[in-house]
Amino acid sequence: MSAANWLGIATAVTRGSQAALLLLAATMMSPAEYGQFALASAIILLISMIAEGGITQATTTTTAITTREEQSLAARALAVGLLGALLATAIGYAFSFRDGFHDTVKFAAVLSCVIPVTACAAVSAGRLQRMQEFSRIARYQMQGAAVGVALALCLIILGRPVLGLVILTTASSIFFGARILFANATRIRPRMARVNSNLNSLSNYALLSNVFGMAGRRSGEFSAGLLAGPAAVGQFSVAYRVLMTGTEVFLHSRERVFLAKQSELLETQGRAHAWRYSNRSQLSCFLVVGPIFVLAGVVCLFLMPVVFGQDWAEVGTISFILCIAGAAQSSFNLLYSSFYILVGARSALVYQIIQVAFLTAALVVGMWNSLLTGAVTYAVASSIFAVLTVFYRAQRRGHSTVRGDKWRAYS
Repeated sequence: MSAANWLGIATAVTRGSQAALLLLAATMMSPAEYGQFALASAIILLISMIAEGGITQATTTTTAITTREEQSLAARALAVGLLGALLATAIGYAFSFRDGFHDTVKFAAVLSCVIPVTACAAVSAGRLQRMQEFSRIARYQMQGAAVGVALALCLIILGRPVLGLVILTTASSIFFGARILFANATRIRPRMARVNSNLNSLSNYALLSNVFGMAGRRSGEFSAGLLAGPAAVGQFSVAYRVLMTGTEVFLHSRERVFLAKQSELLETQGRAHAWRYSNRSQLSCFLVVGPIFVLAGVVCLFLMPVVFGQDWAEVGTISFILCIAGAAQSSFNLLYSSFYILVGARSALVYQIIQVAFLTAALVVGMWNSLLTGAVTYAVASSIFAVLTVFYRAQRRGHSTVRGDKWRAYS
């Protein structure tokens, strides 16, 4: 079975089961109750991305990396992860002063325990991806999901949906992190040492890009929290969960395989061949994943109002519109990785900033009016950006070589 299929199946099982439980729990809660948990989750995801520090991406694409450098990166990630847990709790505490968000700090404090574990495990994950051991990653993901889902389902059945959601997130992440950290092939003991400056540069650029990306993906929840309140956060977060589940299952799994494969092609066959591979992969992704997003949106449009009830009146329509945005994004999701490998980490960061700023500005401006308007402007912006990237790829097709940044000399 191909690497993409392995990761696709694992992600479908893990994210699909988690999303199903999350939606089940949400039907037992009011939008305001769920909104507090959703905001805390958004805070944790953003801080986790900062703690991870771009390590997975940097270590996946760097072929010449020593064990000592991996140990140093793991030590740095662990230290930043511990500080990140405190920061996440502090942000949750700040939000708790807003009306309706008094429980956000409790959720943030508990969920923050996953940050140091996942940050440290990022180095081990990078080693596995560099080895192209995607089936092992898939196996660990499914094992972690099984533990979290089993515990959460018991609590939801017992009428404790909020506690079930907390356990679902923490148990799955901690088990996966521990499994990958203590496996023989990926056991990396954190140890402070000096890291090669080029590798540091790679991870820092990846960190900034990932932080911008995560901030953009969570801007809807933060905007709803600041502009409208917990009920709006709950409505938007449930709808956005549909988009993110599709993104993680169908796009992120392809991106991880693509990242390792394109790095290998650059080393063995050159930039021109790697760009052609990028164009073919992106077209294939759009033709396969785009219709899936559209179909999922249609299902949500008709099914969600029935399942969630009157309190969640707009969630089906918002889910449909966001799925249209997902279909558009399936036409440019691989371009960032292509910039990172073939043009340079700095250029990839610039591209990410432009993309996130464009989509986030559209979303936030729309949300000043309503959640529904925000979803529409986000989908329109995604479609416009998709057209722009098609023009860029068409222009790139005529270039036989691409000038690389100095960091490529390291790998």
